[in-house]
Amino acid sequence: MKVGLEVHAQLDTRKLFCNCNTELMDNPTKNIERKLHVTVSELEEIDRAAFEESLKNKKHVYEAFDNSCLVYLDEEPPHNPNKEAIETSLKIALLLKADIVDQIHFMRKIVIDGSNVSGFQRTAIIGLNGVIETKYGNVKIPTICLEEDAARKDGEKKDKIFWKIDRLGTPLIELATAPTIRTPEQGKEVALFIGNILKATKKLKKGIGTIRQDLNISIDRGARIEIKGVQELNMIPVYIKEEVKRQENLLKIKEELQKRNAKIGDIYDLTDLFKDTQCKIIKKAEKVLVLKLENFSGILGREIQKERRFGSELADYARKYVPGIFHSDELPNYGVSEEEKNRVLERLKSDSFIMVASTKKKAENALKEIIKRIEIAFQRVPEETRRPLENGATSYSRPLPGKARMYPETDVPPYNVLKQTIEKIKKELPELPKKKKTRLMKEYNLNEENATKIMVYDPDFFEEIMEKYDIKPTIFLKAAETYKSLGHENLEELEIVYDYLSKDRLVKEGIETVLEEFSKGNRDIDKIIEKYNLKPISVMNAEETIRKIVQENKNIIEKKGDRAVSALMGECMKALRGKVDGKIVNEILLREIRKYNKYEKGNENERCK
Repeated sequence: MKVGLEVHAQLDTRKLFCNCNTELMDNPTKNIERKLHVTVSELEEIDRAAFEESLKNKKHVYEAFDNSCLVYLDEEPPHNPNKEAIETSLKIALLLKADIVDQIHFMRKIVIDGSNVSGFQRTAIIGLNGVIETKYGNVKIPTICLEEDAARKDGEKKDKIFWKIDRLGTPLIELATAPTIRTPEQGKEVALFIGNILKATKKLKKGIGTIRQDLNISIDRGARIEIKGVQELNMIPVYIKEEVKRQENLLKIKEELQKRNAKIGDIYDLTDLFKDTQCKIIKKAEKVLVLKLENFSGILGREIQKERRFGSELADYARKYVPGIFHSDELPNYGVSEEEKNRVLERLKSDSFIMVASTKKKAENALKEIIKRIEIAFQRVPEETRRPLENGATSYSRPLPGKARMYPETDVPPYNVLKQTIEKIKKELPELPKKKKTRLMKEYNLNEENATKIMVYDPDFFEEIMEKYDIKPTIFLKAAETYKSLGHENLEELEIVYDYLSKDRLVKEGIETVLEEFSKGNRDIDKIIEKYNLKPISVMNAEETIRKIVQENKNIIEKKGDRAVSALMGECMKALRGKVDGKIVNEILLREIRKYNKYEKGNENERCK
């Protein structure tokens, strides 16, 4: 197995080739419409991914905002590159021990999905031959690049794709490792290390989608697959394992097809067999076209990844033209009866089939795509770009782009990297992640697990909170983990929670409730505390409650003495509902037990007299 990692991170500066800000906006000021066409490159080649995208025949509608100037509407040449973005990129390259280029030359990279108005993305190499150290061994970083981020996709309607171009042109740092990652866990460690390097510059945007990882994975006798846009760090090992599993299963299917002497037959119009069908999809369709397959029984339904089968792979290819397909291994289902399935098999005189219900043209095109994919299945695992799914599996997106995508950007002059600039940046380099983690463990008495979590979340923010507020690191982590689990990225929004906790205005057991309310849009922490009664109670009230529990449990105290603390602690905490620190509750309880025992002993002595 070989794995390479690409990390893309947005820089928190102005746009790369103009002075517009990079804020995400809601109210567009204008729309423009474009249709991209595939063309021959300067090398007289057509990019295969661009060609396949052109088959979708989609128009692209771009929503422009106040920060969408003529540069990013592709109506004006780019301005000089953003100096702050370049110097931040140089700082990252130096942290990765890379060789800095003398001159930065921007290139145009063809973008085939419509996410750039111009049809290309500007990108430049900043550094070469970087390296990071992991416990599994060193990993080389051949290139560190600076490029433009794409527009935000805002949905599709029939023949149109909608984009928001407020994000277009945001400076994006891209780091690519060599394919020397050998284990799934090492992939996660490398991504974490790179993420910490990027965060150390304090020039990264925060929020979901601001850092994205692409995984390049291959196995022996398999193919290079790019999984594009992985956002969850903990899912990296899962995607690697599932992709290895997928390729291994595709190789098994290849051998099985050859062993069975399986064959691809012709396409038949079997609309007449479904005149009285209960299947809603088929009822609405103009035609039902069926591809005859021989000796494929059981293969179409064979699982190749978590919750995905070989038939799912074929359906992905057909989706350029139709929403989905039917195949014999999954029927009866979706309103198609056992009787209808058997009628199709009898008509075809075969053991398997794939069926598409749509217009005649769309159904034919979909089945032609499926035939291409099945033909490849007899030979190899195809090189593809795939999209990550939530469960760790992936789905087909497009062919892996070829090398015909890059050509020089003639509108941007070379940017000279001066020696004095490099010397200045070297003096400003931040603390490296490994050193910072070790220091945090020592200064805040953190174990390895908690220190790692803090490095993932935001070590600088952690130190800022520890300095300003009297809270424990475990409380910081509890709030951070809860907020992350609710889908939030910007931990700085938690500062008011830490403030209230440090001033005893909120019980720690109320953290989850407060953050759940924050997620619903309710940011008035005082009203939340009042609504759910989350304010700590006074020591005097706690003493009264604990004294009452002691009186109600005389038998236990008389029997166990001081050891009754263990037996009554849970009852006290339950009665106080976490509104008093456990250490204080323990101290009060022990004091009240001893006071009771002393009183009872005194009474006993009096009785003896």
